[in-house]
Amino acid sequence: MLVYYLMYSYSLKRKTMKNVLTLLIVLITLAASGQQRYKGTLVENDKTSYTGSFTIDQEAKAVTIKTKDAERTIPFASINTLTTDALAFKTMTINDQEYFVANTETMGNNYQLLELNPGVYALKNGDQSQILDTKNDSKRINGQLAVLLSDCNTIRSTLNTTTRWNKSKLTAILNSYANCEKSDYAPTDSEIANANKDRTDIAQFFVGVGGSALSHDINGFETDGALAGQFRFGVIASPSFLKSLKRNLYFTVEGEVNFAPDKDFNTPESTVSFRQNSYRILGGIEYQFLKDQTYRPYLGVKAGFTKDDFKGVKNEFSFNIDGGSPIVVPSLGLRKTLDGGAAWGLHVSYIFEYDNDLRFPNGQDIELLDVTTTAINFGLTYYFK
Repeated sequence: MLVYYLMYSYSLKRKTMKNVLTLLIVLITLAASGQQRYKGTLVENDKTSYTGSFTIDQEAKAVTIKTKDAERTIPFASINTLTTDALAFKTMTINDQEYFVANTETMGNNYQLLELNPGVYALKNGDQSQILDTKNDSKRINGQLAVLLSDCNTIRSTLNTTTRWNKSKLTAILNSYANCEKSDYAPTDSEIANANKDRTDIAQFFVGVGGSALSHDINGFETDGALAGQFRFGVIASPSFLKSLKRNLYFTVEGEVNFAPDKDFNTPESTVSFRQNSYRILGGIEYQFLKDQTYRPYLGVKAGFTKDDFKGVKNEFSFNIDGGSPIVVPSLGLRKTLDGGAAWGLHVSYIFEYDNDLRFPNGQDIELLDVTTTAINFGLTYYFK
């Protein structure tokens, strides 16, 4: 009895799995064919009538209808009427090809939107038709509609900004076109603004505050770090000759002032205490991503010169000396554009290692003070309109 039960259960499971697999195969086949299934009634030319679910194969020029007792494939030429509760289908020639399509409401200027296959439509006006493929070629539709509907200026901003088309969006744009006051081509206010924006240079003055985490090696010995306050100012510009890179690529010129308070540095050979003020002039480039978005991350690199002033005491001898060195400063940050064109920015930058080889008198001798510096800068910047 137990063996019989197990065999029955195994047989039932195999039958269930077989039905599921069959259903999956049918669904996958239907999806791959790109055909939409309807429920309705087909009447042949000889008045034979069938009611059931049907699909339309535009390539084979036939309708396959499944009734309770059988499945039949009937060529377009043998069909008298094909209807559902809401639609009536008929043959129509579009671009020299015969299609079986549903009659649809005529929209503005006698345009009809006809669905040929799921996601593929024909925009028909009299004998002229344009295929609109929202499934495989959606990017072309903006240009196609811009040419067909060129006598309506008010819909052009929608055409320029729509990225993915579907039936509802196509219907909406055609309804807008139907209610549009037709006229010759004229640029919209936004197009004029964009054109002017692309022909002019962009330049902004900026100021910023922040800090700098300094790391020093003194006479070859590693020491504790120091913190400095920072103020920066400058100009950032993206000239019009950059063309497509305009508002992506910027050139910068800036000045920086850093003030570090007195700090004790202990090394195996001496005790040193000094404060360091730095004055820098830098020029560079900056690449901003997502130039049309509110938030724009960026990467940059600058190079220039730093003048460092040191005032302090080494081994009880006072000094007030200055040095300088060329520096390279890579950076990254994020800008947020405000209404009106101003912006806020956050940034982090790194100053590669540079050296100040300093000397000062110590009675009859010369005291050496070799300061090697690296720095991480961070801050907040405001870009004026």
